[in-house]
Amino acid sequence: MNLKRLERIEKQLKKIGYSPYLQEAHGILFCGIDDKHGEPILGSVSQITIPNKVIKHMYFNGQIPVYSDFESIENLIAFIQEKYPIQEKD
Repeated sequence: MNLKRLERIEKQLKKIGYSPYLQEAHGILFCGIDDKHGEPILGSVSQITIPNKVIKHMYFNGQIPVYSDFESIENLIAFIQEKYPIQEKD
């Protein structure tokens, strides 16, 4: 497991407005967008793991899991920002 890299990703996501949650025991970082009540917005949650040097990102398209691999944290963050843009909370 690469907990240090997951912690770095968690800090960067938090800094730009996402609501990450690191499950250290399993080496999984969940990432989502919260609504104005602090609840995750449906369809905005994904998970990140680093089983080796490659960062793996998984999200669902309906009930189908979609996997993407990233070589750098910057590319992962850019993908998340494009896929799940943060909008103003009413």
